[in-house]
Amino acid sequence: MQAYSPPWSVLRVKGPDAASFLHNLCTNEIKQLPPGGCCEAFFTDVKGKVLAFALVCRTADGYAVVVTSKHAAELAAHLEKYHIREELEVGVDSEANLSLFWGRPAAAGELFDIAALGARLCLNDACMDTMVRLSPGGFDTLRIERGFPLDRVDVDSSRLPQEVNRDAAAISFTKGCYLGQETVARIDALGHVNRVLVSVTFAGGEPPSVGAELTADGKPVGVVTSACYSKELAAPLALAYVRREHAGAGTKLESSAGAAEVLAGPAVSAD
Repeated sequence: MQAYSPPWSVLRVKGPDAASFLHNLCTNEIKQLPPGGCCEAFFTDVKGKVLAFALVCRTADGYAVVVTSKHAAELAAHLEKYHIREELEVGVDSEANLSLFWGRPAAAGELFDIAALGARLCLNDACMDTMVRLSPGGFDTLRIERGFPLDRVDVDSSRLPQEVNRDAAAISFTKGCYLGQETVARIDALGHVNRVLVSVTFAGGEPPSVGAELTADGKPVGVVTSACYSKELAAPLALAYVRREHAGAGTKLESSAGAAEVLAGPAVSAD
């Protein structure tokens, strides 16, 4: 069994109005989550730009919103900005000690399946007893192979939700109104984004650097946001934003790390 302690924090949202409150501020259908359920979601601003890419988990007494630790206070302030008369409490859980693990936990706790990583999320460190701990680099490789983006690494406030290419996992197009919904719905109904996050393999022996350009016919068409060497593929692998017309599976690109090719989806299945 393996485990990893990610640099993530938990925002607790509790109270009678917690479900409707969060529902009005994120892209996914969180009202339907059963206790113990978890989903991906974007929190967006009024213009539909991404404020945070998060995991929203239904707990026994409310919701746990899991975000990068660097972003927790900022997202908490954003939620409080829209907390007016609702009966609820919002706060960073200073006692949470998160772990991701692969295999059966050594102890019980608040546990949530994270399907995209093939992992379970535990909100107390007791789950990590006796497990082999992944290094940050080991986790980075695992999540890049599975096509899982990180907030503030692969996702920032310049992005629209559809650019991150998590529509099926993180966006409900039928849930109704929420902050930023007009932009997201308009893109879905009438247009498209100009670039999307995709998995890209490389022919060279070393992975590209973060920020490296991808080109087609000598013209820049993409940029790398995360990269690793995948032992599963025996090749360098990256997540990169690529212009839509060059983002199809099998598209050949060039880079400083050698010839590159866009994959149809995650390089490795999370199953």
